Amino acid sequence: MPLAGGVWRVAPLQGEMTQSFLSRVAARYGVGLRDLLAAIAEVGGLSNVTGQTRLDSEVYLNQQARDRVSQLCRVPEEHLRQALPAWAQEEPRKRFAAGPAAQFHHTAEKVVPWGPACPECAARSAGRAEGARLYLKPQQRVCALHRRWLMQVPGTAGRVVRLPTDFLHLSPRRRRRH
Repeated sequence: MPLAGGVWRVAPLQGEMTQSFLSRVAARYGVGLRDLLAAIAEVGGLSNVTGQTRLDSEVYLNQQARDRVSQLCRVPEEHLRQALPAWAQEEPRKRFAAGPAAQFHHTAEKVVPWGPACPECAARSAGRAEGARLYLKPQQRVCALHRRWLMQVPGTAGRVVRLPTDFLHLSPRRRRRH
């Protein structure tokens, strides 16, 4: 939702990865994720961002960077903390002694299983169609509201798959046969 002066309010999805959320914020402002993080974690004209951006990464922010993100997206930090599981999970390493900082991680020990968000739920949250990634356990990979199976299925090129109308009403045994 646009606010005065070209400022956008971007709300997170419940359970969304911080990197996914920041990618959506960056897209709203027409910049790349790395550029957004460089601005958020800027210290004396230098970027305080460590690590590499990958699809399977998560990004951790220190308190000063989290404050800047909260101001930028116009969402109170408490809401971000509740919606984003990794929001305050870990303090990142810093290049500089003081100031905001961000760090990417992409190891299985740091980044728990994730999957795509339901496209309709993401669009409803953002006010437009855009991809998002959530932390998902195997039993959470169905959006009952929109009847979407949130898994990468062979032959779908990684797209989210619409389920048959009656699929969610089948017993677990009958579902396995599908």
